[in-house]
Amino acid sequence: MGLQTVVLVALALVAGVLAYQVFRLARLLARTENTRGFLESILDTIADPIFVKDRDHRLVWVNAAECHLAGKQREALVGKTDYDFFPKQQVDVFWRQDDVVFETGLENVNEEAITSAEGAVHTIATKKSLYVDRGGKRYIVGVIRDISDRKRAEEQVRTLNVELEQRVAERTAELSRAKRDLDEIIDTIADPLFVKDEQYRFVLVNRAHCELFGRQRHELLGKSDHELFPKSESDVFRAKDQLVLDTGAVNVNEELFTDANGVVHTLSTKKTLFIDEKGGKRIVGVIRDVTERKRLDEQLRQAQRMESIGLLAGGIAHDFNNLLTPILGNCQLMLMGDLDSQTKQMVGDVERAAEHLKVLTRQMLAFGRKQMLELRPISLGDVVTRFEPMLRRTIREDIRIELAFAPDLEPVLADAGQLEQVMLNLAINARDAMPTGGQIIIEGRNADIDEAFASAHRGFRPGRYAVLAIRDTGTGMDKATQQRLFEPFFTTKKSGKGSGLGLAMVYGIVEQHAGAILVHSELGKGSTFEVYLPCAPQTVEAGAASSRAAGLSFPAAKGETILVLEDDEMVRVSVCKLLRRLGYKVIEADGAERCCQLAASHLGPIDLFLTDVIMPDMNGKEVYERLAPLRKGLKVLYMSGYAADVIVHRGIIDKEVQFIQKPPSIEALSRKIREVIESSSESPD
Repeated sequence: MGLQTVVLVALALVAGVLAYQVFRLARLLARTENTRGFLESILDTIADPIFVKDRDHRLVWVNAAECHLAGKQREALVGKTDYDFFPKQQVDVFWRQDDVVFETGLENVNEEAITSAEGAVHTIATKKSLYVDRGGKRYIVGVIRDISDRKRAEEQVRTLNVELEQRVAERTAELSRAKRDLDEIIDTIADPLFVKDEQYRFVLVNRAHCELFGRQRHELLGKSDHELFPKSESDVFRAKDQLVLDTGAVNVNEELFTDANGVVHTLSTKKTLFIDEKGGKRIVGVIRDVTERKRLDEQLRQAQRMESIGLLAGGIAHDFNNLLTPILGNCQLMLMGDLDSQTKQMVGDVERAAEHLKVLTRQMLAFGRKQMLELRPISLGDVVTRFEPMLRRTIREDIRIELAFAPDLEPVLADAGQLEQVMLNLAINARDAMPTGGQIIIEGRNADIDEAFASAHRGFRPGRYAVLAIRDTGTGMDKATQQRLFEPFFTTKKSGKGSGLGLAMVYGIVEQHAGAILVHSELGKGSTFEVYLPCAPQTVEAGAASSRAAGLSFPAAKGETILVLEDDEMVRVSVCKLLRRLGYKVIEADGAERCCQLAASHLGPIDLFLTDVIMPDMNGKEVYERLAPLRKGLKVLYMSGYAADVIVHRGIIDKEVQFIQKPPSIEALSRKIREVIESSSESPD
């Protein structure tokens, strides 16, 4: 056999081997394809979703359950990433889990919440494993299990466990409370309650009792009053306890008690005797803290006392004013005449004494809140600034005065002259409290008073206030002095050094302005008086505070005729003398009927009707109403020594009525008459 033959035979053998291998490969491929299809069929029957991802996180295969979960066909899923189906925030979590599996080869199991194609939220547990094929490619094989039902079941179990534990706890608490029923019952009582044994030891106390005495329950139980409180107080407690034990009678008493903060309380304690089935005695006590009630009762009594004194002061002031009218009037007329020096000096002394009495009468009216006020919107800062020079002349040089006013201080409706009196009296009191010198600080600020503060402080109403505070660095006052501070004729000064009406007048003026006063003082630490005045409505603007008229010139009469009605002869004669001295023609009437007759019979004009307010047969307003039809355009000026609230009650005075207080000086009378006569409008009825 030649070489060629051998080569041909070898080639034939190689071709046969190749043909056989191709045949085997073809059979293997057919068998592999069948196996893959068989495997996919098996995986499609599994209820749990299964997926395969490549290293680029793309799906390379999914089973039927995964397609159902995603709500898409297999062709729509393969080749896609999670970003095609889920929100970025959730996909970022999926991919971080994938990367851990790719990098470590370790399985990863996580629970996640996803939303299915139907919109239902499912809780799934995903197990991810690494698969590496023969070519070294890496894949993630993931198996998903819907554990929503299991989670719900677990939550139900947890809920049942919580409910069971709660029931057990409640039952345990009920059993525990059953041992403390008495403590729980008495702790619901707002008033302090206690029980003592025959040795006067506390065997039971409630929570309110512990709070009142500032001690824990264990600090009180088993102790007696002598072990807990000062002897002066515990001796009183013991005596009342013994009385209950000995007699069995109910005992009610008010007792003083000093708490842990040093505050003295007034306690109303009711003690009764309890005897148990074995004959053992117990003292059962109920306490009520009546400190606030006692304080309010005292405030009411103080207010009633001051109101009574105010009414008395108003009545006395009326009589004083009627008496002062002829005294001052005649003195002024005499001083205007030609007198020798000795007589002039004596008349001047009488006039000065009458003026002092006039001031005293005004103080009585102010205390009784009876002064006629000229209310207008004013700035407290302006009033104080203008009045400061007067204060500096009144206060000694060794006392400094400082002013401090808030820039936004709101105006008040007030009588500037009366506020000057308030400041003057408070400054004088401050001066007398600093015999060796010191400092007075006058401050102004705004304040809002609420319901709680108003109910706790007499004289306050809720609202917006401007506060005038006068502070000194003087000796201060004790509590007893502060309680009587505004009573008329009460003074701590030496005899002859004070009338005791200064602060009473302050009190009256402030109350007449619908305001209130707070006093803060402590021995050795000075005093502060805070005057609260209601702010003026925002619709009005503060103007300059009126100053007292300067000069003593008397506006002259212009030939006018004045009809004077006054039932008191001394007052009528004096006033008519003053009017004639001023140059007026005067028609005098001593009663209402006579006045009407004179008005009807007088042939000439009557330019002004000057009348007393309160008279026996007919008041001044009623007379004016009878005269007005007879004398068209007749103007009226009312005059009275009675308190303002009395004539308001009689229907005489209102905001527009022209009024002058008795006793009028010749200067005040002359100016007021010119003001009324020259006014363009008629006086109101």
